[in-house]
Amino acid sequence: MPCSDLTFGRPTSGTALCAVVTTFQAILWLEIDLERRTIRSDVLEQSRGIYFGLTHCDHRILVAARNLDIEGRVQSPDLETNAICSLDVNRASVVPVLTHECLRDLHQIRAIERWLCVVLGERSQIAVFDRSSWRLVRLIDLTPLVPAHLRHEAPEKRPSDHYHFNSLTFRGNRAFVLAHNWDYGSFALELDLEWRSQGPGRVRLITVHQALGREAHDVVHDRDTLHVLDSAHGVLILRNRSERRLTLSRMAATTFARGMALSRDYILVCYGVWSAEKSGRARTESRVCVIDRTTEETVVDAAFGDWGNPCDILLLSTRDVSDQPGFSSRRALRRAFTLRPLERVEIIHRN
Repeated sequence: MPCSDLTFGRPTSGTALCAVVTTFQAILWLEIDLERRTIRSDVLEQSRGIYFGLTHCDHRILVAARNLDIEGRVQSPDLETNAICSLDVNRASVVPVLTHECLRDLHQIRAIERWLCVVLGERSQIAVFDRSSWRLVRLIDLTPLVPAHLRHEAPEKRPSDHYHFNSLTFRGNRAFVLAHNWDYGSFALELDLEWRSQGPGRVRLITVHQALGREAHDVVHDRDTLHVLDSAHGVLILRNRSERRLTLSRMAATTFARGMALSRDYILVCYGVWSAEKSGRARTESRVCVIDRTTEETVVDAAFGDWGNPCDILLLSTRDVSDQPGFSSRRALRRAFTLRPLERVEIIHRN
């Protein structure tokens, strides 16, 4: 079933999931057929990588586009660096909507109410912008919120990046912010975040979730369960009163997991190949696996090209729980993401 037939809720045939994925090299459209276990992929943009965070924002998709390669070199000199862009899936185009001097080392982005939150890894900050004016309203410094027993010196090569926070999710007035934390072991801060008419107000630490693997990315709190990717070990951690660790690939020793989306029925996780050499992560195979949330069994595990390590994934064919609160109404979602087929040649990747 073509994704142009999809609206809010489950696909009418129950067999297709459609998503947008960012990688080191490109933004891609994916159509995942759950019955045939195949993936159709199409390149939407590839002039501004590394691409990172994705979020629904009113009637459009926003994407973090660094326009810097893995060594920090500008990819396209005539284009902006470290920009938040609007992605038009139908036209396969990207248009910058926000640049600011504070935007560096862009990671995950999340829209909530009137605000856009951008996680800045290098400085352990969350930049909060008013979406009506794109005015910066606050820089939330996460470093003072880290408990004393977890504090340490920054790596010698990254003297302003103690913890490398990279991911953010909301659940009511709580925010969960995940720290990669280098070789010290990953953790997540659970925060009480008060929202006022002028933007975020008081920020208070509720608790810290420790032992979340190594070099972790992506955090989602849903159904009283914390979902985190232990990136370095290629494992999905599911933690509530107990803890389960799902290995994502038979090649877990060389798997680097990053990019997670949740629907009502499935968890989608992207992964690439870990390499000690930075350049080795830029052109390796990109893969996605789909996990049934009830059985916790893998339904699909397939490649979608050699686009380097994935960075984020956003579901379009159904409500993406990881991007909460997302759209305020079903009508808005239908209007924004009832998509026309792309007039491009698609490549089919099978298991």
